[in-house]
Amino acid sequence: MRKRFVIVLTVAAVAVTAWLVYATVNPPESFYRKEYQLATGMLLPESAELIEGRSEWGMTAAVFRIPAEEWPLVAEPLIDRVDRDGGPATVFSKELLASLGEEAHPFVLSTDRRKVVISLDSTRRCVFWEVWHG
Repeated sequence: MRKRFVIVLTVAAVAVTAWLVYATVNPPESFYRKEYQLATGMLLPESAELIEGRSEWGMTAAVFRIPAEEWPLVAEPLIDRVDRDGGPATVFSKELLASLGEEAHPFVLSTDRRKVVISLDSTRRCVFWEVWHG
């Protein structure tokens, strides 16, 4: 009986560890929504669709598609908060940013918490954002 308990406990521990590793490497959409809110102080509309997201130690980046009717509610407040003194935006998720097309130019968002880089593609209504957690 004790041997069976040890086996069940071991299998459970391995399963939980595997799930935690998977969730860390492949976070759910809710993770990217929460990170966006923490980084920008704004909520994404529920109808926003995650196109792609990446999370590595110290950095999170994602692209969301925004429905046409909600685009102004997302884009205009971000544009109003451009940090014009922040210098050029350095983007580390270049492949993710490249998925937006040539019209998208990254800018630094004025924030007191983290360095946030935002890029808007108004043609396809996509928002790219990247934040460093340093």
